[in-house]
Amino acid sequence: GIKWQLFDDRLMLSSALFDISKTGTLITEQLDNPVGDIETITTQAGEQRHKGFELGAQGAATDRLFVMASTMYLDAEYVQGGARPTDVPKWSASLWTRYELNDAIAFNAGAFYEGERFADSANTITKDAYTR
Repeated sequence: GIKWQLFDDRLMLSSALFDISKTGTLITEQLDNPVGDIETITTQAGEQRHKGFELGAQGAATDRLFVMASTMYLDAEYVQGGARPTDVPKWSASLWTRYELNDAIAFNAGAFYEGERFADSANTITKDAYTR
């Protein structure tokens, strides 16, 4: 990763590339059985690989207004079979602002985006993307 300080340290930019492998990950899922009960199973997923990048910026737009923003792209998969891990979106992003009225009072506001992701290890059920 790289970080840059600019404009007399009023702006910081960062970027990172990553390629991470992890073994022995456990997956716990709830399954419906024919009787109607919910059954919980835990299995070992083998090796996971996560590749991607992250970009970020934070700084003082004025003496009272501060802004932070970031985005990440994540290509994650189980090496055996190529399925994507559950609840891992390809894209996510955030934006956060802070306005200081004075030394004692500040207002904060932000937004977070999470892209579509799978809800099950077979990658047959998806969860919609959302912004909050």
